[in-house]
Amino acid sequence: GIALIVFGVITLAGSAFMAADDLLPIHGEAALGAISCSPWANDAGNAAYAAFEEVYRARMGRGADLFAALGYDAGRLIAQTTGRGADTLARVAFASPRGRLAVDTAIRQTRAPLYVREVRWVGGALRNVTIAELELPADLDARLKSARSGPLSGWLNTYLCA
Repeated sequence: GIALIVFGVITLAGSAFMAADDLLPIHGEAALGAISCSPWANDAGNAAYAAFEEVYRARMGRGADLFAALGYDAGRLIAQTTGRGADTLARVAFASPRGRLAVDTAIRQTRAPLYVREVRWVGGALRNVTIAELELPADLDARLKSARSGPLSGWLNTYLCA
């Protein structure tokens, strides 16, 4: 994922975590207008997100974040596939707090929406606001082939985002 933050006349590009909600108070007004792409949006507004957020907040005393959602999704994938046969993973799909999640066995990863977000003032605080929802490209495996055959960084999939 990429985050773009403009500091004066310099645009800084980096991980989506650069514009994470918990860092926005530290960045202050410099983060206004920052654009990021993340597999998580705490304003997604889907029923699975609302139910997950309610339970998470009650148990943890704070709102959920990307890591909580990824952990939940991983646990659910394990629970739905353990001991159920080799082809089970290919048939798994469910409503995740991150959006509709399915497994693409051709590229060995999950498919879930990506959210393009912009940092804005909301209710007197800096927040990431979803401005678009994207799906992973259907030809993602072909696009990743050159990355898999070139110099290796150790990061060969879109685990956190494309």
